Amino acid sequence: MAQAMAWASRVTAVSLEMALPSLAGWWLDRRLGTVVLFLITGALGGLAVGMWHLFRLADEFKDQQAKDDKPSDGT
Repeated sequence: MAQAMAWASRVTAVSLEMALPSLAGWWLDRRLGTVVLFLITGALGGLAVGMWHLFRLADEFKDQQAKDDKPSDGT
């Protein structure tokens, strides 16, 4: 159960990293009267940060799998 909660928090963090900059950009566009400048900037920035975080999670998962698959030395 603890491992499921850890993965749920990771997935939630990545999704918020992608969604919140877009929402902030949309809000800023409405506030300043710009067309979609900040929305696009926020979406691209959120996508970049979210993808970076996903790649980092994949590397952690790969390292954990390699560690789990490593045969024990018998001690």
